[in-house]
Amino acid sequence: MKPDQILMTNVSLPESFHDVALYSQILYLWKDASHLSLYHYRKPAINKLPIYLDPFPVQTVSRMSEALSNDFIKEITFNTAVRDFVLFNHVLYYLDDSGLSMIQPESAQPMSKRLVEGDFLSLSLSTKNRLALASKSGLFEYVLTTSYQLPDSNPLIQWDDTPTAAVLWEGHDLIQLDEEGQAVQRLDFLYQNKELSLSGRFRGNALGESVTYFNPSFDLSEKKEDVQAMPLFDYLPSEEVMAASPAHSYQPITLPFLPHPAFGSSILEDDTLYIEETEKGLSIFLGTEPYFYLPKKDYLSFRTYPKSRNYQNHLHVLGENQTNFLIFSQLR
Repeated sequence: MKPDQILMTNVSLPESFHDVALYSQILYLWKDASHLSLYHYRKPAINKLPIYLDPFPVQTVSRMSEALSNDFIKEITFNTAVRDFVLFNHVLYYLDDSGLSMIQPESAQPMSKRLVEGDFLSLSLSTKNRLALASKSGLFEYVLTTSYQLPDSNPLIQWDDTPTAAVLWEGHDLIQLDEEGQAVQRLDFLYQNKELSLSGRFRGNALGESVTYFNPSFDLSEKKEDVQAMPLFDYLPSEEVMAASPAHSYQPITLPFLPHPAFGSSILEDDTLYIEETEKGLSIFLGTEPYFYLPKKDYLSFRTYPKSRNYQNHLHVLGENQTNFLIFSQLR
């Protein structure tokens, strides 16, 4: 995949939100940590995007916030501030200062239900449908499905007592991060005959060095962190368009994170854009070349959708004065 085969559609709303999520054609917009609004994700508000006969490398679509009003579903008010949340099987699992709760936001009368008491810092949902809860008391998991036979019938399992601020998943394995975002420990799990068990802990030097395998034309070994790419919101369409063609087909481009070095060796796909966030900002790489770069000062947070069937090519960026829905497609 070459850069001129990538179409980035930037749908911009001139309004800032506390958080955002997209799930099953419903857009979740948090006005603040206690107020959540639901909208239908369909035309004409956001989902209707112009696809030009001869596309630009980037197309920008501006939408006024009032355009969402026709697709408004409901607003949900929480009694306390929500720290973090995930969506799974049409259920919103969320943390507040008292523990883990759940709510079915699409129901006629959404009611919260407390699942676990405790002081948890963050949630992380894996592609294997496992929900990790990070806390100063260690790493916990709340069992969401009956797909796994775990060593304890209690839905809340503590796997480790190392203070944990956040979690990164890679399949069934995970990395515990501290408050500075540094890896402190890797936990490896064995999954066999539907039985799941902890098979190893690795700390410090035992985390090992990463070896990345890839197509030779996409050599990441020479990548420098300080490579300068054009800032995202200053990136305007080129004056030159692609060669005329009677029709273009579009294939979504997935947006996984670059594998964390603590996970060890990894294989990268040559038709995928990889995200990396450092203390300097957010970057997306195509091989050795940065596709775009967003300085830390230009955004507050962002969200991707690695588990989604339809939104793996979405990157939603929250800024101080606007919200950007970035959609990546490969032109064929």
